[in-house]
Amino acid sequence: MEATIPIGYLGRDGTLYCSRVCAASKGEPDADPVDESEFDALCEDGRIDGYVVCPACGSDYTVLWPERERG
Repeated sequence: MEATIPIGYLGRDGTLYCSRVCAASKGEPDADPVDESEFDALCEDGRIDGYVVCPACGSDYTVLWPERERG
């Protein structure tokens, strides 16, 4: 079985952080890890934008997603 690498960490309020350190700095020390398939599903559901920047440190996420239409 191949281990999945977290792309980000999802807080209770639905905010996605780039690391546990960033999540903890904003009061979300128990943020859940999100892997590539979960990240894509969150984007597809419209719960998060595919072009996410960490709200704690301003880092871009390392995954490049196809450009999506914006309405």
